[in-house]
Amino acid sequence: MLAFVYAIVMQSQKYKYRRALISGLFLFLIQLSGLAQSEEKVLTQSKGDDRHPWWSPDGERLVFESNRDGDWELFIIDKDGNHEEQLTTNSFEDRNPGWHPNGAQIIFESNRQGRFGLYLLNLNDRSAEPLLLDNFNLEPTTARISPDGKSIAFSADSDPENAALNLYKTSISGGAVTQLTRAAYRSFYGAWSPDSQQLVFFSRRDTEGQQDELYTLNINEPDSLAKRITDYPQHDFCPHWSPDGKKLIFSRSIPDARPELFVSNIDGTGARQVTFTLQLGETQAVWSPDGKSIAYAGYRNGSYEVCTLPIRD
Repeated sequence: MLAFVYAIVMQSQKYKYRRALISGLFLFLIQLSGLAQSEEKVLTQSKGDDRHPWWSPDGERLVFESNRDGDWELFIIDKDGNHEEQLTTNSFEDRNPGWHPNGAQIIFESNRQGRFGLYLLNLNDRSAEPLLLDNFNLEPTTARISPDGKSIAFSADSDPENAALNLYKTSISGGAVTQLTRAAYRSFYGAWSPDSQQLVFFSRRDTEGQQDELYTLNINEPDSLAKRITDYPQHDFCPHWSPDGKKLIFSRSIPDARPELFVSNIDGTGARQVTFTLQLGETQAVWSPDGKSIAYAGYRNGSYEVCTLPIRD
């Protein structure tokens, strides 16, 4: 429906009428979503991509990755867009940051020792300590610390040629690793439930590697009990659990457009679109600790920027 209306608008021959129609369409869709476009804050304005934002536990700052200087480094910024600060400066790739619930550390992945591994960055002195994993020869990615601060979930690719990513778990101090999923197609981007007992993730396990769908898994149950919660003909990906445990936010592919953000119940029902930016697109959304806002990577002015937006029921 959205793509069809957009195509009609773009067929207008006169620019001034086309512009008026586009403006009207934007206003209508924004009102329909219950959001005001003016409420979006674009926090970063760099020449590169600023992605993977993550809120501090107190909801006052965001950490994110950026390749504005040619390689991926970590930055933090206040929620109002002020006081941006670079956390890492080196010739390696420091990526996919996530805040520790204690507020004093940030977990991330880096190839600073020749291959990608997990690190904890101490904010007080900017030192980074490797997280050692026992008998684990794969390269971990998208690590997330559980809300209780006891465990880390991450993905790793055992078959890069076929993108056979699976989910794993270890303790906050590293050591032994437990494999949580064993799918032939990727199971990726695990995000914790508020009680630290479940993960929501996206996978192509039931679609013969074609499209991504969302799943939930109790970390104490076998992979065979993972529950598929979406059934969409394109892609549902990058999910995140709301702080009250009642909602999910995720990205959904839109035909002939970039992905938009949707909110659903935790069983996948009641999905509703909350962004309507047509050819811009949003991904990697995360809820603020108070559940009143989201942060995400929004495609603005030719690159991805860190954005925030109030979210309402």
